[in-house]
This record gives sequence, C-alpha cells and structure tokens, in this order.
Amino acid sequence: MGGISACDTVAQLSFSDRNFRSVQPVAMTPQGDQCDGTNGGATMRVVFIDDADEPIKPGEEVALAFVEPQSDDLNFSDGAFYEMPDVDCSADSDCQRLHCNSTPSGDIGQRCQRNTGVSVSSDPVFVGVEPQSQALAFGMSTVGRWRGWFSTEFDGHYVFNEEGPNESLDTGPIEAVAADPDRERSTALRDLGRNWRTLNRYVSRDGRTAHFGFWLFGESTDTVLSQIVEPSPSDSLWTQEPAVAESSLSNVPSVQSGRSDVYASILEVMDQGFQADDVQNVDHRSVIFLVSGYDERKRQDVDAVIAEANNQDITVSIIHVDAPRERELLRDDWAYYDGEDPCEDDSDCKNFESCREPTAYVEDPSTDDPADIVYPREEQLGNSYCLPDYDENGRVGPIAEYDRLACATGGAYTYVPLVSRSMIHDPLEGALFAPEAAWEFDLSMADFDRLDADGEGAGEAHLLETSLEVTIGRTNRVHFEQDGSSDKRRAFFTPAN
Repeated sequence: MGGISACDTVAQLSFSDRNFRSVQPVAMTPQGDQCDGTNGGATMRVVFIDDADEPIKPGEEVALAFVEPQSDDLNFSDGAFYEMPDVDCSADSDCQRLHCNSTPSGDIGQRCQRNTGVSVSSDPVFVGVEPQSQALAFGMSTVGRWRGWFSTEFDGHYVFNEEGPNESLDTGPIEAVAADPDRERSTALRDLGRNWRTLNRYVSRDGRTAHFGFWLFGESTDTVLSQIVEPSPSDSLWTQEPAVAESSLSNVPSVQSGRSDVYASILEVMDQGFQADDVQNVDHRSVIFLVSGYDERKRQDVDAVIAEANNQDITVSIIHVDAPRERELLRDDWAYYDGEDPCEDDSDCKNFESCREPTAYVEDPSTDDPADIVYPREEQLGNSYCLPDYDENGRVGPIAEYDRLACATGGAYTYVPLVSRSMIHDPLEGALFAPEAAWEFDLSMADFDRLDADGEGAGEAHLLETSLEVTIGRTNRVHFEQDGSSDKRRAFFTPAN
C-alpha cells in the first residue's frame, strides 16, 4: 500500500531524506507484441524519479519504506479521446466519429472528443535491465524547419497562378512556420547533459559504465556528424565524461536550410556509432532522435531501420516535434514526390499524407502559360501523389511509422504538438533512464469501439487525455493534458486493416 512496505529502524534513519519526486512517462504501446495499433488496452512505461533526480527501483528505500508499488497505488482520472486533426469544432458535424464537446480540462475550448474511463489493469512490473554497460546515441536534425527555413532549391521559383500573379517563394527564415522559433530545444539539450551526468554518477557507484554519443544530421551532407570532442583520443565518437557530454550539448551549430533525412540518419548512426571499438561489447544500446517532422528525403524506409535495429539489438526512440505553423505559408516540395509513383486515393498513402495533385511552380514570375511549369515535371502533370496533409494549424499529426519503429525496437514514440522546455526535456529524461529503471503496467480504455464504430477508423491517430496519480510514500500526479503552454496527451493508433 502506498507503493511501499515498512523497513527497519536502521534503514529508516539512513534513507530518511529520500523522497519520490515525479513520474516520468516513457511510452504507451499496444499490449502484447502487436505494433500496428491498440484495441483498447495499452501498456504504459514510466520511470519514477526521486528528489535527487535519480530513478527509483524495486526494493529500494524511499520515504522510510521499501518500494513495492501495486495496482492500487496507481489511479487514472479525467479520461478523454481526441480525434485527429485536433482542431476547434463548433458542432458534431465538424467531427468524424466523436462529438464536439468542451474538454475535461476546460483549457482548450471545444474539440472532437469523447470522455472515457481509464483504469489500471495490472500491477506495475519492473522492466529495467540494469546493464553492466550501456551506450546512448542521441541524434538531432539541424534542418531549417526548426527556424522556418525552406530548401534553397526554392530560390527563383514561383507558385503558378494562371489567373496571376505568381507568388514568390520566400526561403526564410519565416518565424510563422518555424517548429521552434524560441530555441526551446537548446535548453532541453542542456537538461539532457545534466541528466546524463546524473545517470553516469548513478551507474558508476557500483562499477558500471555509460557511454554517450551525439550526432547531428542535415541536408548539407549525406552522413551524420559526431559532436563529441574528446581531449584524447581526438577521433572518438563516444565519451564517458559528463563534462564532454554537457559541452557537446551546449554548443550545437546553427540550423541549415534543407530537408530532413530521418531514417537514413538513424541507420548511419547505428552503423557509424555502434561499430566503434569502445562500444562493441556494451550490454545495452539505445538511440534517441529528436526530429522536427517527417522524413523528407526518403533515402531509406522505416522497415530498414527496424531490421537493422533488431539485428544490432538497439532500442530506438523518436521525439517528434509538430508545433503549430502558419498553414498558408507551407509549400509542397517537389523533391518529396519526385521519383514516386502516382496514387489513386488516400489508402495508397501514409497516415499523415493525402493523395492530391501537387502545387505547380514556374521560374518566370510573370508567366501565365502552363507550358512554363517546371514542377511537377511534364510527365507528372495531372497526376496525384502522396503529399503531407497539414491541418488548419499546420500540423501533420502523429506519424504511425515512428510509433511502429519505437514499438518494434522496444523504444518510445513521443508526439510533441507544442514546443516548450518541458515538452522536450520530459521525454528525453524518461527515455534516458528507461533502460536502467523502467516500470510497466497495463491500462484499459472504456468505449474504445466508438473510435471505429463505422468501420472506417482503422489506422487513425488519436490523443488520450488523462491524469495518473502514483503513490510511493508520497503522491505525485502526471497530467496527460493540454493546458495552453504544453500538451502532454499521449498519441495512439487504432489497428490498421
């Protein structure tokens, strides 16, 4: 009860000042081995953190007692499902399957949602592996979407309008389309450095080791670039020194214009990083990537990443920032569909795409002649292609491939629809400590069948809002909700057909 059991007087005195500080969510995945969507039950993975910022494990002494959490020490309240796209509504006719209602938290107006009961359906199970050695590879894109840059290839092109005038393409930076105009990620990266210092200190106490690597990827090169600068050896891709890790995370180069290359970059980090001699024999390997959207260059696909990650026994986590952007300023990119086959309808596309004709571009600002269109190419004109589908707030929503990648490799997918320090810091902290000290428990969501009542909701993204209260000596609560400055609702998907 209360997540603890009584301990003797000596233990009480020696640990009297250790307390339970917070619950850090890591992942919410379908129950069992299925990674193509949940049927109403899910497994939640969390880390319990003490007031020294260290993880809490079973049998340890916290608040004068041993840690033994049971299902009745965890309680959910105020549950609701949300449709995607998550936009304002005024009537049920604005919704696909749910109803237009005020949100439980009352902070974000009316949404297409349905209240639901969320309940814990199993005791928490400790799944931390306590590896003798571990290596974390952290990767982040440096592409221009963070600051509102478009590819420099847009220079000299205009949106074709047969009725005139043709619209110039501003390559940026444009704050209205920036994923992180205030550089909140920079502060969160410094937090990551401090958290890794804590992890390093924690594992070192009993003779274990932790390695840290940091890579950046962008369009200016077809390879990832290590940011670790060790005094010796100078060519090392990894460090065991907290000061080196913190320095690398505090001196990130400016973003570049260009396109994101997510899957190829993850593969390159796994190949370049985990083939290095100093991590050849580590017990646990993990990759965490912070990305500002979908994979734009498509040099590799998600199945190749899953196969290689499982081959090397690497967990992959994705933190996906999808901040609101000015919808009217976003542009179709011809590089996204160039070389792709035309589509017939949306069923040919990924969950964040729609099948439509791409925007036409010309190089002459004054022409009204369709013969001057340079993109789409002549052989592509009149065809429809799978293109990113932005909602009225400029978001594409949760990406099913990212969720499947994380699930299939034992990692975590976190959808971040609002940018703040905590929105990036919290999933980074959770993913960092998860290999060492994660707990899992099952949960059930009532009325789940309403999300696919008409048989047409298969494979769709939704958001779950709820609050989780956990008691380990003292009670802490984590809110999976939007409050105006943050949005910590958990993304999940209905099963695909």
